[in-house]
This record gives sequence, structure tokens and C-alpha cells, in this order.
Amino acid sequence: MGAEEVLDEVVTADNLEALLRRCAEALPGDYKPDSQAWGGAAASQLIARIRETPLEAEANRIFEKLLERGSLDEVRLAQNYVSPSLIAVDAIERARARTDLPADVARDLLSALGRALAAQPSQFQARHRALLSQPGSDALVGAVIVADHPWFLAHVKDVLGANADEACNRLWYGLQALFGAEGDALRAELDARRATLGDGYVQGLVETIDGEAASLRARPGGLRWSPVALVP
Repeated sequence: MGAEEVLDEVVTADNLEALLRRCAEALPGDYKPDSQAWGGAAASQLIARIRETPLEAEANRIFEKLLERGSLDEVRLAQNYVSPSLIAVDAIERARARTDLPADVARDLLSALGRALAAQPSQFQARHRALLSQPGSDALVGAVIVADHPWFLAHVKDVLGANADEACNRLWYGLQALFGAEGDALRAELDARRATLGDGYVQGLVETIDGEAASLRARPGGLRWSPVALVP
């Protein structure tokens, strides 16, 4: 297994957990002695260095443990740096069930759950629809579009909201989870629903997708959804 260096520390499977915990201990706002060296900046560098190596998967196993049993700082670190495609969805859900975490962390955990479900659409379940009304659910929109597509098309305003401006904002978050081909398909599907959703409402959504066209094209991939509902 390869090793990477962060702030003069060689990162290995043996010390990865200790280094991640050290980052958590020095998160901004804690005013600890090494907060300008370690903390979030070091965590970002560490995760970037180990990306697409076996250590990345190991880091996510550690994050799962921190989410479920870690300190508040460790949970904050984990939810921010998990890989949506590698983290176990049930670990995030168990973290959300904790009663010792403040509201802002609960909101961030829901955001992390949304990102994970968008990256792992097979893990999406009908019960996740109810989370759309909770603070932090913007990131869940992408998961609903990908994993629960027929239901999304039948409940666009329930998912995005009836207010056109708020709907565009919610859709923008959802687009961050989509591939380029999915953005094109979604644009056509929404454009065809002007009569039912309202011309002005749909125009805003279409313009939001157009505004993200370059970012969507940078994410190659085919359609991940089926015209037939996969979620009951």
C-alpha cells in the first residue's frame, strides 16, 4: 500500500486514523495550538493525496466509525470529507440517529446522506422522500432525481417547492449530482411539462440547467434512471 506525505507526516494505513483525529482536534474555532497547521486545511490536503488509492477506502471506514461513535469535532470532520461513493449509507443514518449532536450538525449529516444516496442510488428507499422537508435536504434533491426519477417527475413542486426562485435554488443543488447526459435529459423532461407546471416556473428551471451546462458536461456518464419506478 502506498504512502503519501502531509505536513511532514508520512500517511500510512497504520497512522491514518490518528492523523484524521488530529485534524478533527484542530478544526477552526477550537483555538488549539496546531489549528493553523492541522485542522480542515490538513484534512483537505490529506484526502486529496490519498484519493484513488487504497487509503481512500480506509479513510471512509474510519469516517464511518467517527460518525457513529466519534466526538462532535470528529463527526464534523467525517461528514465533510466522506467520499459519497465509498461511505456506507447506513453509517450516516446511524449518525443521524444520535441524540448528542446539535442541530447544525444534524443538518450537515442530512446533506452528507443526500450526497451519498445520489452517488449510490441503489441505496435510496421510499422512506427517504420524507426527508425532503427537513433542513439540509437540498443535497437530497440529486438523489431523488437519480434514484426516484418517475416519482420526482410526478412531484416536481413537492421536491423543489412551489416558489419559482426557491425551486431553481433547490434544482441547482440537485444538478451537482448529475452527469451531463442526465442534465440534458432532465432539461427536456421539464421543458415538456410547461403546461402542467407553469411556463415561468419551468423556464427558470431550464435556465438553471443551462447555467450549469459546462459543469454538467465535465461529468461524463449515461442515464442512471429508468422510466419505470424502481422505488415503490
